[in-house]
Amino acid sequence: MKRFLTLLVAVLLCSSAAFAQNKGDKYIGGNIGLTIQSAGTTDGDGGVAAGIGFAPEFGYFVGKNFRLGASIGYELSAGTHTFTIAPNFAYYAR
Repeated sequence: MKRFLTLLVAVLLCSSAAFAQNKGDKYIGGNIGLTIQSAGTTDGDGGVAAGIGFAPEFGYFVGKNFRLGASIGYELSAGTHTFTIAPNFAYYAR
């Protein structure tokens, strides 16, 4: 069931990009994530470290099937705050 839901979400996210591929079109999207890691040691006394983050994304089609975009992300994990800026580009081949 978990595999099916993962595949369904992936198909839905990828199929929405197929409709906006003309110059001047815009899109918004992003990521939300949860990280859980074992913080155990060799003697067995450890714990669990958890983190949460999000990264909204915006993009603009500068030509047919070619887009430029950027995301700004934030993550909080084990008391550490992380900010990221990630430019990206993509070409949609048919």
